[in-house]
Amino acid sequence: MPTFGLACNTVYGEGSIAKIGERARAAGFRHAFIVTDPGVRAAGLLEAAIASLSQSHLAYTVFDRVTANPRIGQTVAGAQAMRDSGADFALAIGGGSAMDAAKAIALVHANGGDPRDYMAAFGGHRAPKPITPLYTVPTTCGSGAEVTAGAVLTDEESKQKTVLFGCAPSLAVLDPQMVYGLPVNIVASTGVDALTHAVESYLGPRADALTRTFSVQAVRLVAASLRDAVNGEDRREALARMLYAASIAGHAMIAGAGQVHALAHPLGGRLDVPHGVANGVLLTAVLEHHLELIAPQLADLALLMGENVFGLSVHQAGKRAVEAMARLREDVGLPSRLSGLGVNDDDIQACAGDALGPAQRFSIDYPAPVTFDEVLAIYRRAM
Repeated sequence: MPTFGLACNTVYGEGSIAKIGERARAAGFRHAFIVTDPGVRAAGLLEAAIASLSQSHLAYTVFDRVTANPRIGQTVAGAQAMRDSGADFALAIGGGSAMDAAKAIALVHANGGDPRDYMAAFGGHRAPKPITPLYTVPTTCGSGAEVTAGAVLTDEESKQKTVLFGCAPSLAVLDPQMVYGLPVNIVASTGVDALTHAVESYLGPRADALTRTFSVQAVRLVAASLRDAVNGEDRREALARMLYAASIAGHAMIAGAGQVHALAHPLGGRLDVPHGVANGVLLTAVLEHHLELIAPQLADLALLMGENVFGLSVHQAGKRAVEAMARLREDVGLPSRLSGLGVNDDDIQACAGDALGPAQRFSIDYPAPVTFDEVLAIYRRAM
């Protein structure tokens, strides 16, 4: 039996946010640098964490200058603000953007320089020091960024989104109270993002028994919970399940992202398309393009999606899985076409080049290598 460990510890349960100050104090910390965005702050979602920090006599500084698809420049400014504050640990409260920004801030705080110095796409090298300790509190149920070791950042000059590796959080606190008030459109887009993580990690060449344990449970939970989390009369129980599903899908991402992400990132970098929305549109397009190759694995996923595939061929069962994902996307109100997001043919020509560039080299080849013309064909399938 192989030995394995998970870099990030996880605490799950309603009210768990109230213990975050106590946990930080027990770990020897004295000053939290809270990374968030203006919307999360305005919604009052920092209050419980701040109250817990104050009760444990910990100081805190709030940095709320993070946007969707966070920019590298924001993380450089955040690292400097953290140094100026004297904080000794970071606390990310928000969605994937806030948590990814916090990871980069914690890494640069510990190592100096600029995130590009540690990104392979920019010729960088592995950071010599571990990140400054980071706690994460997700306020959406989709990104899984609270447990992953990568941070997706946008370079302002090139408009490229790429991944900064080596920045795993120390602790993720999953409190369902933090997601009960989520707007349904955010639940839908982040929920389909979680599904994409689970599906791509299941199909990826680095998948193994451990990662597929997470993938399988995440697909099953999202398929059973996302509709109720968006449309149900009592959404709370479904939202709590989705928060858990998103996090274990994040753990599954040890196996890596794939072509859906490689094609979605340029849409976010160039056009600011929300990541979950882009993933939702492209998921079925990528799977349809590779259906012949991955039909056996998709047939497994059809069962997890709740489909009855008795008597069907492997190809038919695989196709049924893609159809189930498309229905789920439709049922939660997400767009099914890039054209509905204002994307045009010139845009996808540029995005196709980005998808095949160095920024996406870790994911573009899965489930199978593609040419420029094939990438265009997938984008056009999604138009």
